[in-house]
Amino acid sequence: MKKLFALLNVVFISSGFGFGQTPGCTDPLAINYNASATQNDGSCQYPSSSTGTLFSQILDTSLSEISGIVQNNGHVYGICDQADNRVFEIDTLNGSILTQYSCGTLTNQNWEEIARDSIYFYLGDFGNNYNGNRTDLRIYRIEKSSLFAGNPQVDTIDFTYSTQTNFNPTGLNSTDYDCEAFVVTPDSIFLFTKQWLSNGSVVFALPNSPGYHSAIPVDSFPVQGLITGATRIEGAQAVVLCGYSNLLQPFLYLLYDFPGNRFFSGNKRKVGLNLPFHQIESISTTDGIRYHLANEFFTNQFLTVPQQYHVIELDSYLSGYLYPLSTGTPESTKYTPHLPFPNPTSGILRIDNDSQLIQRRYKIINQQGITADEGIFNGEIDMSSWTNGVYLLQFDRLPPYRIIRQ
Repeated sequence: MKKLFALLNVVFISSGFGFGQTPGCTDPLAINYNASATQNDGSCQYPSSSTGTLFSQILDTSLSEISGIVQNNGHVYGICDQADNRVFEIDTLNGSILTQYSCGTLTNQNWEEIARDSIYFYLGDFGNNYNGNRTDLRIYRIEKSSLFAGNPQVDTIDFTYSTQTNFNPTGLNSTDYDCEAFVVTPDSIFLFTKQWLSNGSVVFALPNSPGYHSAIPVDSFPVQGLITGATRIEGAQAVVLCGYSNLLQPFLYLLYDFPGNRFFSGNKRKVGLNLPFHQIESISTTDGIRYHLANEFFTNQFLTVPQQYHVIELDSYLSGYLYPLSTGTPESTKYTPHLPFPNPTSGILRIDNDSQLIQRRYKIINQQGITADEGIFNGEIDMSSWTNGVYLLQFDRLPPYRIIRQ
């Protein structure tokens, strides 16, 4: 009897459900939310939903093939996937390039993603859609300070997929071993594959240290689309993916409250992006609420979509999980937006928490898309002589705010 009890105990523990726990959907936003559930079993189902952008800006033509973006210390950096071996700092107000950093002698066979930790940038040279048979898949690890100093110090993380045994050429866009998305943790890299045949994604894990590694599958999910970018929300069990369907309808996948590194084993919410025919290639966030995305240039005989930079907010989807009021989260770590006031205004406009915005560049755009004012923020903006109407106030590297002058 003791042996039987021990065996049953191992089964309960290894399955993730212990005695006294009730598995079920624990997300109040789900249509099958179970208020009695104490253990998230990944079964949550959600209503169909979509979101628009707060701000969109055409990017410099040098970024027409933009394939990855990342935020670092308040700056936004991007890479392209066609031969260019530079890392670009992007001006999020006007889409221009502020600075470009050469990666020295590195070659860009098919750079598809950029991520970071406190010390390094990671550049994923693992695009594999041409024939599905690359044997030189790699991730470059570049010390950030050396890149900014003009003397990039680079390590190489080479890898192969442990489950790929056939390296015969497949032809264009006909492989399940393509990849354009990954996230970095303190000890590992997790790849989210772009499956052209299966229309799903497999998560492969490998160490984030230099050397030759075999990437091991740890999770998978039929996302019904092509995954092109990933961003990890530090300090939370949350990752957001971007991608698009075969008809170029972009979407996000919100993965959160998952056990360990089983990214597809928690909540999985698909959110459409109201940007039809945009080939969204990259996504980045620092707080899990505001997200930066980019799409590359696309054209066919019917339409042309320029390379663009977008900002969206997902507070209505994720703020309850990331910053629940009941947890007593310190005020300093809660999401605290900068709120212009008074709004509407007929005179002086000020910003809540403006100490974080002092000396930051801003631009105000009217309803015709014309710049009405720009400069360095000193604590207030005098709108007393302005024409009544709706304006967009945009701070450097922040989403815009809707201002009413009346």
